[in-house]
Amino acid sequence: MPASNVQFWAEKLIANRERDQKKIESLIDCGWRVLVVWECLIRSEKNLAKIGGNLERWLLSSETFTEFPEVPPSVPPRELSE
Repeated sequence: MPASNVQFWAEKLIANRERDQKKIESLIDCGWRVLVVWECLIRSEKNLAKIGGNLERWLLSSETFTEFPEVPPSVPPRELSE
């Protein structure tokens, strides 16, 4: 979270998350499977190497949606939106 204008960024990140959720639901409703890979995960070689196994497991599964990692560290807690 940026150190300045915290309320603005918290609200913006929450709104982005809500927008993303609607887009994901729309894709799933159209029959697509959705995988979200957060940039923070692929920034390091160590983490990038871990994705292969997770990606293979997801591709072979019947899951319609997943995220790597499940909760991105930069997303503010849901309590800020309520």
